[in-house]
Amino acid sequence: MLKIARPVSLMLMSAALFTTGTVFASNEVATPNVGISQQQTSLKGIVEDEFGPVAGASIVVKGTTNGTVTDMNGNFVLEVKKGDVIVISFIGYLTQEIKYNGEPSIKINL
Repeated sequence: MLKIARPVSLMLMSAALFTTGTVFASNEVATPNVGISQQQTSLKGIVEDEFGPVAGASIVVKGTTNGTVTDMNGNFVLEVKKGDVIVISFIGYLTQEIKYNGEPSIKINL
């Protein structure tokens, strides 16, 4: 087996070294693929219940990891785009889903 391998490898090596080839550059210019996406905006809001502001409520854009938690006064700021579904949840309350329609601020009552 070794006797057969040497002549074959020698032949492949010589073919690779002594072959002349021509390399051509492409005349076409590569254009980048640019996708059009919606611009994100900052949505400000407040989460309240019948007793006042709710601190620590979870606000998340559905299907993403983009989210935040309300502060001590129930306020939050979240980066969203039109058409996103915002999920609001807090222990002891039913989870709410609200479709964002482009309004600059919202008030959520749990």
